[in-house]
Amino acid sequence: TLYLGDGGALTQTRPSAASLVLDDNPVDPSPTVGGPTLLPNLVHGPADQAPVLARSDAKAFTSAPLPSQLRIRGALAFTIDLATT
Repeated sequence: TLYLGDGGALTQTRPSAASLVLDDNPVDPSPTVGGPTLLPNLVHGPADQAPVLARSDAKAFTSAPLPSQLRIRGALAFTIDLATT
């Protein structure tokens, strides 16, 4: 189990309480950069996500390098508590 931590970290320690505020502007949606896409006018495959993550409405969480190889079998689960106004 990994938890969202301060400063964009993924940690194995459950935080006591935390919140993250991201502003959303429907007039300026976050762009799609790379990845799988069905639109022929978009660049496919891996791409640098730095321009997307530099936006005020984007956030990435990463962990420190794992101490050993990790093999994942089966479905992954993700739970998030979300509120919006």
